[in-house]
Amino acid sequence: MAAYDASVNVWTAASDGDLDTVRRCIEGGAHQPHTPDEQGYTCLHAAASYGHHELLQYLIARPGVNLNCGDEDGDTPLHVVEDVESCRMLLAAGADASVRNGDGLSPAGNARGEGRDAIADLLTQAHPAAAAADDASVIAARREAAADGDEAMEKLELSLNQLSEAAGNVPAAEENSNKRARV
Repeated sequence: MAAYDASVNVWTAASDGDLDTVRRCIEGGAHQPHTPDEQGYTCLHAAASYGHHELLQYLIARPGVNLNCGDEDGDTPLHVVEDVESCRMLLAAGADASVRNGDGLSPAGNARGEGRDAIADLLTQAHPAAAAADDASVIAARREAAADGDEAMEKLELSLNQLSEAAGNVPAAEENSNKRARV
């Protein structure tokens, strides 16, 4: 294996799935799998986000790896994972599906909000309470927006309805209209 080159950007190498370069950087002592760049982005985030399974497996197996490291937005590798296999790998290695990001969302809530439903379903199975709390957070934000007369009310209600439908619940707008009809 070639020696570590300090001019190499390990995060770009990880995003590209370049296992050899990442391995040189880590085994050369310059980085850990969870060493952040200026935005808190790590090789773990890159491997999970781009579905580089071989690289992700290498990083997960490193001694002392922090699977729950957050970037500047509080997103862990589980928040940014883009494919089911990478998600399974992180969960099997012990990544915490209940960690909340800066928006207060668990990885399941984040995935659901970005339309990554298969991943959201897997994460919900791994930690149902975290996903339920995401629904509660959206409901609380919706109520706060309604109380403040916030212009984002319609967008928030749409998000709530999508989360509710995904969870098999009655959308909030429909539930509210049913309550009004009963009064």
